[in-house]
Amino acid sequence: MRKYIITTALFICLALLIRAPAEKYQSVFPTVSYESVDVTNGSVVAGFFSAAFETVAFIFRDGSFLTFSTNDDKAVAVPISWVVEHIQKTGHAVPDVILCVHNHFSPVGFTPADQDSYRYLKGKGFSGVFGIYYTANGRFREFKERAN
Repeated sequence: MRKYIITTALFICLALLIRAPAEKYQSVFPTVSYESVDVTNGSVVAGFFSAAFETVAFIFRDGSFLTFSTNDDKAVAVPISWVVEHIQKTGHAVPDVILCVHNHFSPVGFTPADQDSYRYLKGKGFSGVFGIYYTANGRFREFKERAN
């Protein structure tokens, strides 16, 4: 009985596939045996925040990154203007930053200093994502400036 159910289900699936209209565009990828595809997931940014202090990470369009920390658990206690100067000294440009993320240990939201840093970066051409990674729960929050 079980063979008949499985066989019937396969015939129904085959009939549906045969009746499906051809796709308008053909894939540029070769046919793949799906049993051989490895899929992984995780957080790109979690590794930056494994220490017991705040860190800010800048990820650039070319896949490279810079991190800054003053080993303080409450802030990255360095002026954002100094950070931007250092970014430029390494041959990167602020407009090439696709992600600027720093960590907080509790979900307190974006501080006034965070918001000022965001605005400073925007003034230097930053158009990427600015966010906080909450180390306590592994969540990410993106800053969205309110329209006036």
